[in-house]
Amino acid sequence: MTIHNAPFSNFWLNQPQAHQNRFPEELYRVKYEAPGSPELARKVANLVKTTKITLDKEWGLDHGTWSVLVHMFPKAEIPVVQLSLDYYLPL
Repeated sequence: MTIHNAPFSNFWLNQPQAHQNRFPEELYRVKYEAPGSPELARKVANLVKTTKITLDKEWGLDHGTWSVLVHMFPKAEIPVVQLSLDYYLPL
């Protein structure tokens, strides 16, 4: 889960990393191209009843996701489904 870039709730389904122009240049050279799982994202999105979940195929993985997974699963062989949290919704 990530709260970054999340003025809405969505699943990011694609493999590429999101590029935000505020990090050191060496981070942009790191590639973590794990497969996504649209099927799992759809299943989980359908379970959420309190807010609408959008499935997004354009936005890449957040640095808070890939920067951890690159060390845990360096071969990027596991599917990654990232859920953003809408920081405007009440807790």
